[in-house]
Amino acid sequence: MYKKETFNTVFEHFANFKITTSNNYVVPYQLVGRLYMLFSEIMYNATLDKKEKSNYVELAINYMNLNYSKNMSIELLARIVGVERTYFYRIFKEYTEMSPKEYLSNLRLEKAKMLLCNTDLIIKEIALSVGFSNYLTFEIAFKEKNGLSPTEYRKKNR
Repeated sequence: MYKKETFNTVFEHFANFKITTSNNYVVPYQLVGRLYMLFSEIMYNATLDKKEKSNYVELAINYMNLNYSKNMSIELLARIVGVERTYFYRIFKEYTEMSPKEYLSNLRLEKAKMLLCNTDLIIKEIALSVGFSNYLTFEIAFKEKNGLSPTEYRKKNR
């Protein structure tokens, strides 16, 4: 996804290209020089796009870290960072190698592990406090991720 300015710059490079000599050997070198300018412009803008993409992902991760206990959707995260839902999903997965939903679930499970080890809260309260809507969903996700139920994990790690 390149910006309109990139194409305008590239167009200007070639629109201003004039053969300055009738020597056939110089023209190919002038053309090659223009092509190098074109490629450098494309690469420069591609780098900007990568930085921009990583900023979107960082914003979403920061939001999730601060609001993991709240109900959120990919649509909400995309709206918060200011991009379209499908684009957000794709760049998030590209940078984290997991979907936003997987990232949020892992974050919630890590917070739950800390609470299991450091508090006396009952497991149902922990599940709700880290953003799971019900205890059974939490229990299944926790056991799948950690190989132990929350109760077993607490006993083992206290």
